[in-house]
Amino acid sequence: MDEPHLERMPRFSTIAFAEKVAVSDTLRRPLSGYLGGVDKSEGYYVNRLIDKWCEEFRCKYAIPCNSATSGLLAACMAIGIKPGDTVWVSAMGMSATAACAKVLGAHIVFIDVETIRFSMNMNMMPRDVPRCVIITSLFGHPAYLSSIRSWCDSNDVWMIEDAAQAPFAMEAGKYAGTIGHIGVFSFNVHKHIQAGEGGICVTDDHALAEKLAGAINHGELAHRSAGLNLRMTEPTAAIAFAQLARASHIIESRRHIAYELTEMVAGIPWITAQTDDVGCKHVYYRWVARVDPGKRHSFVGNLNARGMPMTIGYSPTLNRVFNSNINCPVAQDMEDRELVSFGVCEWEPKTRHFNQMREIIKRIAGGLDEA
Repeated sequence: MDEPHLERMPRFSTIAFAEKVAVSDTLRRPLSGYLGGVDKSEGYYVNRLIDKWCEEFRCKYAIPCNSATSGLLAACMAIGIKPGDTVWVSAMGMSATAACAKVLGAHIVFIDVETIRFSMNMNMMPRDVPRCVIITSLFGHPAYLSSIRSWCDSNDVWMIEDAAQAPFAMEAGKYAGTIGHIGVFSFNVHKHIQAGEGGICVTDDHALAEKLAGAINHGELAHRSAGLNLRMTEPTAAIAFAQLARASHIIESRRHIAYELTEMVAGIPWITAQTDDVGCKHVYYRWVARVDPGKRHSFVGNLNARGMPMTIGYSPTLNRVFNSNINCPVAQDMEDRELVSFGVCEWEPKTRHFNQMREIIKRIAGGLDEA
């Protein structure tokens, strides 16, 4: 019998007619509305994005920037991170989460994760209190945000949320990115909302909003602090604004893909897929599962050979990326031995692809069970 093979899948892209119209409109306007000494951009689409983002995410202030990496840097500048300050960062995530504080001279301490939300494990926190905690909602699932915010408030510690992978993810009725003192979102080409680049910072604190705006716009505001040019252009804002109108559909389409994948592996005793934790909404930047270490390479290798783009692991743990002497055994063990992932924000499978994947996984799992 012929082995099933996955047809080539289209790439996930959220760019449609509305984005093209919006970008065309920006060419009839100034491409940037930022002026020295002015505390708010005069850009038409930047301001529309600000207002709509605050409305959607129920936050008081939103400050667009040219990337989420820039937003994380601006957040660290806004809270006053300086050389020698200790900053805690999740061991699993993207390098920018740690780099944003490290370039300001901070001492980075990597905190191991737990195995439900892949969030910073509060039971693994050192006794010494840091200046700031940068917490990542990884793969699209909210971290233990409310608990960490409560701990930060009790210990007079700043909390920055890296919500780049988790727009519209929720914990206990609140959006990821809006629970910390500052939250940062991404509009990168491989995220849910795709503007090619760009990001946005949110906060409910007026003083922090002013400092964020200063960090992003040369520090040319009333407080006269140092700042850089990390500003968002009008075309980027136009694309992000157009996509925000379709965000609910975009998010639900990613959740549908993840649910299909989870259903495909249900009943396979050596695979445990991540799903929505109690009281949470997972938006699935990536679908991830823990696989029996003895079967992981064979499972993924066979999937790849049949055209299914499953990945071994996610990314090197950040303690290793930054050559830290801190050991994070849970994160390292999952990356080295257990984790597999599928780029939900990379691919756009259709019904026929789901049917093919279901048959491929069934055949491969059955073969591994018999081996």
